[in-house]
Amino acid sequence: MDRLHFCLVSADGSQLEVLSERHLGSGHPSIDPSGRFLLTDAYPKETWVVDASGEVPIRLLDLEVDEEVRLCTVPVALGAPRTARRKRNPVWRRLLGLARARSDTRGGSHYKLDPHPAWDRDSRRICFNGVSQGQRQVFVADVSGQTYQTHTLRD
Repeated sequence: MDRLHFCLVSADGSQLEVLSERHLGSGHPSIDPSGRFLLTDAYPKETWVVDASGEVPIRLLDLEVDEEVRLCTVPVALGAPRTARRKRNPVWRRLLGLARARSDTRGGSHYKLDPHPAWDRDSRRICFNGVSQGQRQVFVADVSGQTYQTHTLRD
């Protein structure tokens, strides 16, 4: 395999099953309780799936017929928050070299926002993160009764 695939694997790493040969894997996949639908997002840098607007798609794959539908796109760009004023150490600490070095944050940026879509237990709603009016938000979308390709999601 020379590209990312959505796969199902048992907890011990055995029984690897590729779920879709047609659609590239990416993002943060979540399979509905029936096992038929895979929900995922993408990373903004994945230009093969993210358009020029930079909004990240919420993707739905019907694993039974290997078809993909974009449910929506969601803005994920956060503006830089106002930086807090840095406290200065007293002159005597700086002169004596006793001031602590400040370490930068590791493990990601607080400006980064991934949608991380997920199903509710009944496959009636999905939730995902996004940006609205410059603020982080959690969105809940009712997808019950929606028709995608050849299948209607459970009412």
